[in-house]
Amino acid sequence: MLPHKKKGICAKRQDPRYADMTYEEFGALFPRPDGRPMARSTISDILKDKD
Repeated sequence: MLPHKKKGICAKRQDPRYADMTYEEFGALFPRPDGRPMARSTISDILKDKD
């Protein structure tokens, strides 16, 4: 995944409108090229490594 996309995911998660979403709901905001939502584990890994 591109670094700027990871940065955008971290920034969006800080927005109060998205902070209470589950990782599954949040992943749906970032669909893969085939249209499926980004996996919960991928979202978790990105947010865990945000520092």
